[in-house]
Amino acid sequence: MEGRIRLTQFTAEMPRGTVLADGRARFSDGILSYTEKEDASVRHEILFAPEEIVIRRFGETVTEITLYTLGRGTGTVHTPYGTIEMETELVRYDTEPDQTTVEYRLLQGEEIVLQQTFVWEWKGIADEQN
Repeated sequence: MEGRIRLTQFTAEMPRGTVLADGRARFSDGILSYTEKEDASVRHEILFAPEEIVIRRFGETVTEITLYTLGRGTGTVHTPYGTIEMETELVRYDTEPDQTTVEYRLLQGEEIVLQQTFVWEWKGIADEQN
């Protein structure tokens, strides 16, 4: 099913948020997919499941973040210069009919490297996605 998506990213450094995607999206076989607002060659695929969320970003740098509702997950960033691996921790996972919010941390040991929030707002795909 196709619809519209708007993805806003929030961090401590960007409390007002940055819109990463705003346009067409597709939900098929349990995966939400869309491209970035500023660079349509960068593609996102998101799996929202009751016990996990998998966020994949495909571009020059490929990122895969797996978040579990119970316990820590993994984050892998593949760059032209090598691979970086970190642990992940889900802070918040809220789902509403037209919006999903995911807040998570990237960790190295017990040190928080990054904490951010993604807010996906959609039109036309909520019934099948949720």
